[in-house]
Amino acid sequence: MLWEETLGLGTRTDFFDRTGALRDVVQNHLLQALVLAAMEPPAGPSEHDLHAAKLALLRSLRAPSVDAMATRSRRARYTAGALVLPDDPAGRPVPGFAEERGVDPQRGTETYAEVLLEADSPRWAGTTFVLRNGKALGTERKGIALHFRTAVPDDVPHRLERVSDTELWLQLDGAQRDAPAGVHAPAVHAPGIQAPGVHAPGERSAYAAVMTDVLSGGSRTSVSAEEAEEAWRVLEPVLRAWSAGDVPLLEYPAGSAGPGYVDV
Repeated sequence: MLWEETLGLGTRTDFFDRTGALRDVVQNHLLQALVLAAMEPPAGPSEHDLHAAKLALLRSLRAPSVDAMATRSRRARYTAGALVLPDDPAGRPVPGFAEERGVDPQRGTETYAEVLLEADSPRWAGTTFVLRNGKALGTERKGIALHFRTAVPDDVPHRLERVSDTELWLQLDGAQRDAPAGVHAPAVHAPGIQAPGVHAPGERSAYAAVMTDVLSGGSRTSVSAEEAEEAWRVLEPVLRAWSAGDVPLLEYPAGSAGPGYVDV
């Protein structure tokens, strides 16, 4: 599950310095992408069935052990470099994150976070799930890379891109950029309540789906309290290890591929 961004932090440096990439993106957005990609089919069509399936997958996930934390997680922050801009091949020079106004370098806040997880379930035995987010990188990607142990079937579903004979790519943004401005989420609406139309252009259509669901009385796009607790159970050990200095804080120049980049 990848969310690699070419943007820097801009005016968000003060907020981000108190949050970090793991809390800001990995714990919620990428972990939810993992859950939706790997959960078992819900037992039925209700919202309760959906949340039960998501919760079961979350409960099966295990955090890296203390001894393996340095090899199963990585953190880094960008140094001075140039942000990649579509209309400027040379990019825009930026200082390192630690030199940005409002940033306390002693916090050691990461702008790049990567965590490798496994699930205790028969279906996913021997499978590694990689969650990665980084700011100020050289290329932008937001999606799920699926690596198969055997050849990919010929009938690849729509929205999946065949990268190789054993790899598929599912783009998480851009698929709805040309969709109509009014987007309705597939929510189970309360009786007698008409679903409102929420307008959000371009890639913000995802927010339209969430708002439509909430305003209609649904919860399909929401995270239950139990799901939130399980998500933190998985990633709190990583935060503790990072805070204790058990995992080194690496560095990478803004506009580069990242710290010792390893493709997935």
